[in-house]
Amino acid sequence: MNTFKKIKLKNSEYDYLFIAIESDTTVVEAVPVIKK
Repeated sequence: MNTFKKIKLKNSEYDYLFIAIESDTTVVEAVPVIKK
């Protein structure tokens, strides 16, 4: 199953939603989303 992690970066106007498969260190997709 895919694991979804939303990472909030310091000094950034964006949050990054990381989609990893079978591993927290394996990022197969990083999608920047606007912080609301």
